[in-house]
Amino acid sequence: MQTVTSSDGARIACQTVGQGPALVIVHGSLSTHRNYSRLVDKLAETFTVTIYDRRGFGESAYDGAVSMEQDLDDLACVVEAAACDRVFGYSLGGIIALAGAVRMPGVRKLAFYEPPLFPSREAAAPSWRASTGSWARARPPPPS
Repeated sequence: MQTVTSSDGARIACQTVGQGPALVIVHGSLSTHRNYSRLVDKLAETFTVTIYDRRGFGESAYDGAVSMEQDLDDLACVVEAAACDRVFGYSLGGIIALAGAVRMPGVRKLAFYEPPLFPSREAAAPSWRASTGSWARARPPPPS
């Protein structure tokens, strides 16, 4: 695996395969890049796929508790290294992808699957609310 260095110096392990437009995949909790090999293989037929081990998972650095802010910085580092404007996230990786897309204007396409969304601001963890900078920008509009 290759590595990229996050803004705080942490080593983030990533793998790039395929050919086509760049796509970064953000895995969920309790998994690593290895859990996505079938998905990566299929997407690599159409995309240049970069999947990385989030901090504290697989082959990436771990130096204690990981904050949402660190996850977002790591994603930004991987997206920049991959010269990517597409991000896909699964589970908590979907939340990281969503919050990252809010912060990174270069991300033009976003997909996520089974993100653990919260029914209200009050139900969201304080660290999530603080990390997004603006809850209103990250949540969908209310139903009409």
